[in-house]
Parts: sequence; C-alpha cells; structure tokens
Amino acid sequence: MEGLEEQLRNADISSEYAGYFLKQVQTFRAQLNLAFAFPVVKRILNALELMVELHLDQAPRPDGTPYIEHPLDVASQVLEAMAQKDPDVVVAALLHDAVEDQPALLAQKAKRRPSGAGKTASELALDAIEELTQSARVREMISGLTNPDFAALLKQKGIQKGTDDAEQAAYLAAKNTLYAEHVREAIRDPDVAIIKLFDFAANSLKLDTLSDATIRTRLRNKYMPVVSIMLNRLRDTTRPLNITSQKKEEMLSRFSDVLLTYPGIEGEHIQNE
Repeated sequence: MEGLEEQLRNADISSEYAGYFLKQVQTFRAQLNLAFAFPVVKRILNALELMVELHLDQAPRPDGTPYIEHPLDVASQVLEAMAQKDPDVVVAALLHDAVEDQPALLAQKAKRRPSGAGKTASELALDAIEELTQSARVREMISGLTNPDFAALLKQKGIQKGTDDAEQAAYLAAKNTLYAEHVREAIRDPDVAIIKLFDFAANSLKLDTLSDATIRTRLRNKYMPVVSIMLNRLRDTTRPLNITSQKKEEMLSRFSDVLLTYPGIEGEHIQNE
C-alpha cells in the first residue's frame, strides 16, 4: 500500500481524490482478505499497483472519472460475482485494459528484454504481462480481452475511413461490426467472459449519463448491438460462467432493461448470429 500511496502523491491529482481512491482500495482489500490467503492478496495488490502506474496519467473516462477507477471497479465486481474465487481472474480484471491502452509503458516494465523482431506492440506488452504476473493464464485472458487493431483489419478488407460523412459513417459501422465479432469470439472463454461482462456493463449501461451527445451516440452505436451477445452468453448452459446465480440474474435483468429502452436491438443482431 505504501507504493500505491507514493504513486498517488507524486501524481497530478488532488489530495482529496487520492484519499477517495485509497478508500476504494481499502474496500477492495477487505474483499480480498475474505476470499484469499495473505500471499495471494499480496500478489493481487501488486497487480493493482501496476495497474495504477500504467493508467494513472491516462485521460479520464468519457464520464469524466479518472481512469484508474474503472479497472478497480471491474475487478471488485468480478471478485464479488465469482462463485469460486479465482485470483488469476482478479489479476486479469485489474489489468484488462493495460495491453490495449498502455502497451509501450507496459513493455518498458519488463525486466527481460527479448528480441522484439517480428512482434507487434501488443505481443510485447503481453510478454510483459506474463513476466510481471508470473502467469501464462493471466496473459491468455488479457489477450482475449484486448481489442485487435481494427484499423489494420479494415485496411486489409479495403475499407478506408474516407473524408465525407457517408464514408466515415460506413467505416465506423464496419468497425463496430468487427468489435461485436471480437466480443462474441472472446467470451467463449468463461474466464474472459466474466471479466468482459462487468467491463462491458461499466462501458455500456450508463451512456445516458454522458453530457456530450456526440460521444453518447457514438458509444451507443458501438455497444448496444453487443447487448444481445452478452445476454446470450449469460444464458449459455453449455459453457457456464463462474458466477453466482444471484449475480447472473441481476446482470440478465440489467441488460434486458437496455433492450426495453432501445427496442429492436436484440432482434436485429440475433439475425446476424
């Protein structure tokens, strides 16, 4: 905890916010102490310090909250929801955005310096994740949680962003389709799915609170078609999630409520599944 407190003191944030965030950490630590033995708790708190170091200077979330709140919130919710508490899943939840958002900074943290010849920035960052967490399983989960380079994939398909409004709208629609396909494939893995469930909920279920109408519309177009994918995954009994029945019903209700708010989304998307 001393390392975390020092990180916050040295950051460009107010002492008031630092105190607020540390209270959130204390609550999370209490959750950990109830679920795991001390060595496991220490390992997870090390991952928390790494997460804060990586995301502390990152731009705020669309709702204006400091970015470091999001991975902590997702990890806390995942820990609460799991029927069988799994420390690797909690570590992956804390670091789920690290490779996607901070690959260069993450790679710099690695002590080993393997040749980067032929490797992408994401691959080097995943190497660092495996080294720093001492877990190939955490690496595998974070790999599944990391969005691919959609721009490169669209370029391979010959889809360019264009300059006029129609071309840009078509490009964004194609990108959103790739995102939905990625989510559907990634959450086949039950460990990836439970993290993605709460990450997606945090990203998609409070869009109406965003003050910027342009951002709100862009994110709604991205996230809403994926709601049915998350509902179908929750209902999938062939690959059940490690989630309590109470939390499962809660999440089913929350996502179903979204479909009532935006009618037609589920039917339109299921036709493409």
